[in-house]
Amino acid sequence: MPWYVQGLFLSQPLHFGDYGGIPLKIVWALLDAATIIVLCSGIYLYLVRKRLLVSRANALPSGVRSALARPVK
Repeated sequence: MPWYVQGLFLSQPLHFGDYGGIPLKIVWALLDAATIIVLCSGIYLYLVRKRLLVSRANALPSGVRSALARPVK
C-alpha cells in the first residue's frame, strides 16, 4: 500500500472524530461553546461601544462637532 494511502487511513479517525470517545467529544464541545461565547461577547461589546461613541458625538454642541469634523492642518 502506498505511503500516502497509509497517511489517509491514519488521519481518518482524526477527521471524523472517532478517537478519544465521548469524554473527548464533550471536552471539544465545551471548548467550542467557550469560543463561541467569547466571539459573541466581543462582537456585542464592539457594537455597544460604537453606539456609545456615536451617541456621545451627537450629544456635543454643533460648534464642537463641526470643529472636530474639520481636518487638522
